[in-house]
Amino acid sequence: MYSRKIAWNVLKREEIEAFARDYINFINAAKTEREVVNALVNYATKRNFKRLEEVTSIKPGERVYSTFKNKTAIFAVIGRKSLKDGVRLIAAHGDSPRLDPKPLPIMEDTDAQLALLNIGFYGGIVTYHWVNIPLELRGIVATKKGIKKIRIPNLIITDLLPHLSKKKFAERKGSEVVKGEELKILIANIPVKEEQGYSWKSHVLKILAEKYDIEEEDFISADLEIVPALEAREIGFDSSMIAAYGHDDRVCVYTGFRAFIDLEETEYTRVFWVVDKEEIGSEANTSAQSEFFKYFIAKLLELSGEYSEIAFRECLLKTKAVSA
Repeated sequence: MYSRKIAWNVLKREEIEAFARDYINFINAAKTEREVVNALVNYATKRNFKRLEEVTSIKPGERVYSTFKNKTAIFAVIGRKSLKDGVRLIAAHGDSPRLDPKPLPIMEDTDAQLALLNIGFYGGIVTYHWVNIPLELRGIVATKKGIKKIRIPNLIITDLLPHLSKKKFAERKGSEVVKGEELKILIANIPVKEEQGYSWKSHVLKILAEKYDIEEEDFISADLEIVPALEAREIGFDSSMIAAYGHDDRVCVYTGFRAFIDLEETEYTRVFWVVDKEEIGSEANTSAQSEFFKYFIAKLLELSGEYSEIAFRECLLKTKAVSA
C-alpha cells in the first residue's frame, strides 16, 4: 500500500534549511512580476545563460533565455536529442493577487483631512487581509524624462476600531466585513495652504514632484502594484515553515526553476517558463495563452538549423510539460 514519505525523514535537514533560506531571499526580492523575472534572469546569467536573441547558433549544453515585456521569461538548456523530439517543460506563474492604483489614483477626503490612494484589485483577493498591515508601492513609471523605478514604503489601509464597528460586523457576512470600495490607502495628513483653502492632494503631488520627479498624469501609463511590506520569515517553534506574501505561485516558480537549472546536461532539451496574468484568466500577451512560447521554440529550431513548419509542429506535439 502506498504511503507518503515525510520529507524531513528522507532529506538532510541542513539541505532543506539551506534551500529554504535561498527561497526566502528570492521571495523577499520578487514581490512583482517584473521582480520575479529580474531575479530569475540574474540567477541564470551567473550560470552562463545567454540571451536567445544574441546567439547565432545553438548546440547541446547551450544555455539560453528570452524575456518579453519583463513580465514573462523562458529559459532552455539544449539537450542531445533533436528538438523535433520535443522538449521537457516546467511552467509556473509569477503573478500573485494584489492591489493596483487606479489610472488617476490620488484623491482627498477633506472631512477626514487625508490624502488617499484609490485602488482596484488584481486576482482573487480577500479584502480583510489587506487592512492594518504595512504596504508598499512598487513598479515603474513612464515619465517625460524616461522610465523610473519606484518603491514607496510606509503605506496602510485602516479599519474601524472594534468598539466602533460592532454594527458593521453584526450586519455583514464574513466576505463583506471589509468591502472592496472601502479599501483606500492613507498617503498624507499634512495639507498645503491654497487660495481656496487647504489641500492634501496638492501636498502629495508636491512630494511626488520633488522626491520622485513624477507628475499626476504619469500614473496613467505607470505599472505600479501595492504589495505587503512584510518580509518572509520562518515560523513555528521548530522554524519548519515559511510565512510570506506571494507563495501562490512563486513557491512553484522557485522550486521549478531550481529543478530546471540545477540539472546537468540532459537527453531532451529542458525548458522553464514563468508566465504572467494567471490570476486573471491568462488573457494577455505575457500569459500562457500568448505566442511567446511558440516564438521561443521556433527560434530554437532556427538556431539549431532544424526549422520548418512540420518540425515546429512535431516539437510542440512531442513536448511534455509539468504545470507547477
